[in-house]
Amino acid sequence: MDSPGHARGNANGMDGEMRQLKELQASREELLNRVHGLKSELQDWRYKMDSQVKNYRGELSSLKETLGSEVAALRRELEETSERLKKNIVKHDVHGKIAGAN
Repeated sequence: MDSPGHARGNANGMDGEMRQLKELQASREELLNRVHGLKSELQDWRYKMDSQVKNYRGELSSLKETLGSEVAALRRELEETSERLKKNIVKHDVHGKIAGAN
Protein backbone atom coordinates (compact mmCIF):
# COMPACT_ATOMS: atom_id res chain seq x y z
CA MET A 1 0.00 0.00 0.00
CA ASP A 2 0.95 3.56 -0.53
CA SER A 3 2.09 5.65 2.39
CA PRO A 4 0.31 8.94 3.16
CA GLY A 5 3.40 10.89 2.00
CA HIS A 6 3.41 9.02 -1.28
CA ALA A 7 -0.28 9.80 -1.81
CA ARG A 8 0.40 13.49 -1.20
CA GLY A 9 3.28 13.37 -3.68
CA ASN A 10 1.03 11.78 -6.30
CA ALA A 11 -1.63 14.43 -5.64
CA ASN A 12 0.92 17.24 -5.99
CA GLY A 13 2.26 15.61 -9.15
CA MET A 14 -1.25 15.28 -10.54
CA ASP A 15 -1.96 18.92 -9.68
CA GLY A 16 1.20 19.98 -11.49
CA GLU A 17 0.31 17.88 -14.52
CA MET A 18 -3.23 19.29 -14.54
CA ARG A 19 -1.84 22.83 -14.32
CA GLN A 20 0.51 22.12 -17.24
CA LEU A 21 -2.33 20.57 -19.22
CA LYS A 22 -4.51 23.64 -18.61
CA GLU A 23 -1.64 25.93 -19.65
CA LEU A 24 -1.10 23.89 -22.80
CA GLN A 25 -4.80 23.98 -23.62
CA ALA A 26 -4.90 27.75 -23.09
CA SER A 27 -1.83 28.15 -25.26
CA ARG A 28 -3.40 25.93 -27.93
CA GLU A 29 -6.61 27.99 -27.87
CA GLU A 30 -4.61 31.21 -28.17
CA LEU A 31 -2.69 29.85 -31.15
CA LEU A 32 -5.88 28.62 -32.82
CA ASN A 33 -7.46 32.05 -32.34
CA ARG A 34 -4.41 33.70 -33.87
CA VAL A 35 -4.51 31.27 -36.82
CA HIS A 36 -8.21 31.97 -37.37
CA GLY A 37 -7.53 35.71 -37.19
CA LEU A 38 -4.71 35.42 -39.72
CA LYS A 39 -6.90 33.31 -42.02
CA SER A 40 -9.60 35.96 -41.83
CA GLU A 41 -7.08 38.73 -42.58
CA LEU A 42 -5.77 36.74 -45.53
CA GLN A 43 -9.27 36.25 -46.92
CA ASP A 44 -9.96 39.99 -46.56
CA TRP A 45 -6.68 40.81 -48.26
CA ARG A 46 -7.42 38.38 -51.12
CA TYR A 47 -10.88 39.89 -51.57
CA LYS A 48 -9.42 43.40 -51.73
CA MET A 49 -6.72 42.28 -54.17
CA ASP A 50 -9.29 40.54 -56.38
CA SER A 51 -11.39 43.71 -56.40
CA GLN A 52 -8.37 45.82 -57.32
CA VAL A 53 -7.38 43.43 -60.09
CA LYS A 54 -10.92 43.55 -61.52
CA ASN A 55 -10.87 47.35 -61.39
CA TYR A 56 -7.46 47.52 -63.07
CA ARG A 57 -8.53 45.07 -65.77
CA GLY A 58 -11.61 47.17 -66.44
CA GLU A 59 -9.52 50.33 -66.64
CA LEU A 60 -7.00 48.64 -68.93
CA SER A 61 -9.77 47.40 -71.20
CA SER A 62 -11.23 50.89 -71.39
CA LEU A 63 -7.80 52.37 -72.09
CA LYS A 64 -7.19 49.81 -74.85
CA GLU A 65 -10.50 50.73 -76.49
CA THR A 66 -9.73 54.44 -76.25
CA LEU A 67 -6.24 53.92 -77.60
CA GLY A 68 -7.57 51.79 -80.47
CA SER A 69 -10.11 54.47 -81.37
CA GLU A 70 -7.49 57.21 -81.25
CA VAL A 71 -5.06 55.20 -83.39
CA ALA A 72 -7.81 54.55 -85.95
CA ALA A 73 -8.68 58.27 -86.00
CA LEU A 74 -5.01 59.18 -86.45
CA ARG A 75 -4.69 56.69 -89.32
CA ARG A 76 -7.73 58.18 -91.05
CA GLU A 77 -6.37 61.67 -90.52
CA LEU A 78 -2.97 60.65 -91.87
CA GLU A 79 -4.58 59.06 -94.91
CA GLU A 80 -6.72 62.16 -95.55
CA THR A 81 -3.67 64.40 -95.22
CA SER A 82 -1.71 62.14 -97.56
CA GLU A 83 -4.51 62.29 -100.14
CA ARG A 84 -4.70 66.11 -99.89
CA LEU A 85 -0.93 66.35 -100.35
CA LYS A 86 -1.05 64.09 -103.39
CA LYS A 87 -3.86 66.20 -104.92
CA ASN A 88 -1.94 69.41 -104.21
CA ILE A 89 1.20 67.96 -105.78
CA VAL A 90 -0.77 66.91 -108.86
CA LYS A 91 -2.41 70.39 -109.06
CA HIS A 92 0.97 72.03 -108.65
CA ASP A 93 2.48 69.87 -111.39
CA VAL A 94 -0.48 70.53 -113.71
CA HIS A 95 -0.35 74.29 -113.10
CA GLY A 96 3.40 74.26 -113.58
CA LYS A 97 3.09 72.47 -116.91
CA ILE A 98 0.30 74.78 -118.06
CA ALA A 99 2.29 77.87 -117.06
CA GLY A 100 5.40 76.47 -118.70
CA ALA A 101 3.50 75.77 -121.92
CA ASN A 102 2.39 79.41 -122.31
